[in-house]
Amino acid sequence: MNTNDQIKKLGIAGSLVIFVGAGILMHLQTKFVIPWLSRITGMENIFFWFVIGGLGIFLPLILLGIFLLKKEEVLTAEKAFEAMAAEKSIAEAFAWFAAEDAVIKRGNDSIISGREGIRNYYNLANLTRAAVSWTPDRIDVSADGTMAWTYGKYVWKVIRYDGDTVVSRGIFHTVWKRQADGSWKYVWD
Repeated sequence: MNTNDQIKKLGIAGSLVIFVGAGILMHLQTKFVIPWLSRITGMENIFFWFVIGGLGIFLPLILLGIFLLKKEEVLTAEKAFEAMAAEKSIAEAFAWFAAEDAVIKRGNDSIISGREGIRNYYNLANLTRAAVSWTPDRIDVSADGTMAWTYGKYVWKVIRYDGDTVVSRGIFHTVWKRQADGSWKYVWD
C-alpha cells in the first residue's frame, strides 16, 4: 500500500474515529464532567463549562487535522519533485527542491553539499541521460510540523552511449524541512 492509499484509508478511518470519539467525549462531558465542575466551583453557567470542555475535545482534533494536512503537503511535494525530474531534468528537480544547505549521499559514500553542488552533480554527462521515478511508502512529520521524512522505492534508468538501458532499483530516504514561505525542501537525500 503506497502513502496515498494510506492517507485515504487514514482519512476515512480517522474521520470515523474522530466522529465517534467526539460523540462519546461530548456525552461524557455533558453527563458527568460539566455537572461535576458546576458543583465543585459553584458556577452554574453550563455554557461556560461546555465551551471549556469543547476546547478539550476539539483542540486535539484540530491538531490532528493539521498533522494530516502536513503529511499531504509532503506527499504533494514528493509528487511535484518526481514530475519535475521527468518533465524538465533530474538536475533541475534536485536543485529546485533542495534547501540551500541540502546534502545528498551518492555512490562510494560521497557527500554533495548545497543546491549548486547538487545541480552540478546531476549535470554530469552520464546522469543527463538518466530517468528516475519513485513512490514514497511512508511519510512522517515531526510533532511541530517543521520536519518530515519519507522513504520508499525508486527506479533509476540510465541510457548508455551504446543505447543499452541500465536499470537499478533501491530504497530512498529523504528528510524534508518546511521553509519560511510554507514550502517543503529536502535537506537530506
